Amino acid sequence: MAFSGLDAQAAKIADPSTDINVKLTIVKELSKTFSSEGHRDPEWQRATTTIFPILLETIKSGHPVWKRLVNDKENVEQVLRMQILELLHKLMSLESMRSQIVNLAPLLLELIRNDNEEMGILAMKMFNELFRAARPLIESHSSSFVQLTIDAFNATHDALDDLFSPTGAAMVEPDRTVVPKAITSLKLLADAPLSCLYILQNPSPAVSQFLSNQSMADAALK
Repeated sequence: MAFSGLDAQAAKIADPSTDINVKLTIVKELSKTFSSEGHRDPEWQRATTTIFPILLETIKSGHPVWKRLVNDKENVEQVLRMQILELLHKLMSLESMRSQIVNLAPLLLELIRNDNEEMGILAMKMFNELFRAARPLIESHSSSFVQLTIDAFNATHDALDDLFSPTGAAMVEPDRTVVPKAITSLKLLADAPLSCLYILQNPSPAVSQFLSNQSMADAALK
């Protein structure tokens, strides 16, 4: 794919009339271009300032997938969303993308809270990396992240109670076609404390105020 054609390819992704399989092919080509030589090309980096918001909007306008189908051809919507998020993961390290990080952070929190486990785990990884590499750009989301982590621990606690109740899913053969919600995932919770540790080591005034709320402290210790 020629670097000069990146904008046009990105426009096809944004076009609702473009077939989803065509969108998936374009995203894979964009990812391959970045992985090979594109990330070192100034023209490619300039084009990413147009591509990045289109990729963000494509995920925002889509819907979580809760069924794990037999193969990628049947599961194309989930594959497309994961491929886009993985491409955003690669792009967010570019210097040219720093101005876009402020728009990426709230999307990651939304995915962790409301999307499926596969999307949420990658979103959590991306948030952790952003917090380490570009904390000043996403500091305003620190309180929201701490609240999200508290909610995730509570949601997982409730989900485990339901799972192992006398009539819970643990008592029957599990439906392996169902993709669990990220906020109830033990895998996601394994990564959540990392950013919380960074946040609490040097909390901003907003986070300090947030934590001073006794009800929040109680919830965190529940």
